[in-house]
This record gives sequence, structure tokens and C-alpha cells, in this order.
Amino acid sequence: MRKIISLIIIGFLVLSGIGAIAIQEEKSNIHEPLMQPQIEIIARGGLGVTINVLNRGTQPFEERIALNVTINAPLMIIRAKNYLLINPPIPAGGSVTNSTGFVLGFGLCVVNIVAEIGETPDVYEANATGIVFWPLVIIKATSILIE
Repeated sequence: MRKIISLIIIGFLVLSGIGAIAIQEEKSNIHEPLMQPQIEIIARGGLGVTINVLNRGTQPFEERIALNVTINAPLMIIRAKNYLLINPPIPAGGSVTNSTGFVLGFGLCVVNIVAEIGETPDVYEANATGIVFWPLVIIKATSILIE
């Protein structure tokens, strides 16, 4: 009797183990959506403010980006251009860099970046604080992520 119960238990264990080994699941990414363009706009200081527009997606970005960059400081002797236009396309994984140009001023500053995307614009905004010290604009890198 013990042998029969032992054989039955061993049989169940073997059969359940074989079933678990025999079933394999195939993974497929057919139903996953394509990753759309994902735009990141990064503002950095320097001689003026440098704007870097990155496409982190897998598709090209086909819309126009209008950037309005304003540098406000108590003493601004020379103001930079504040309207930048980024023309499409931005390839997947690519980037475009633009700059406000030379500024001259002194004091604490607030840099306001407004991005308008497309013909009927979606508006995104970011602010950074820093210092304008003659031609240098010193700010912490600020970014806007657009998905």
C-alpha cells in the first residue's frame, strides 16, 4: 500500500512538473503602440541663454516650435532677441540648438521660457532663476517635457 501511495505522489509531482515545463509563452510586441515623438526643451545659461530641443522619441517631430525666451534682470544694458523659431522636422533621436545671443546686464534674473507647439499652439512654460553677470547668464538647466 505504501508503494502505491508513493508511486501516486511521485506520479502527480512528475506530471505537474512536466506540464509546467512544457508550457512556454511567446512574447510579442505586435500590440505595443509605436512611441510617438517626445520633445524635451532644455534651457542653459552661458553667453545668453542656449535652448536645446531634443526629440527622444522614435518618430520624427513634424510641428513648428515657437520659443519666447525672456531674461528679466534689474540692470539690462543689452537685451537679447527673445523669439526663436524651430522649424520641422526634428529627426528621431535628433536635436536642434538655438541661442538668444549676447546679453549685457547685472543682477538676479528670472528666465521665462514659453514654448508654443503647432499651428493651433499648445503652450508650455518654465521659469528659471539665476544671475546675469555682464555677458554671462548663470542659471540651473531647466527643461520642458512634451509628450
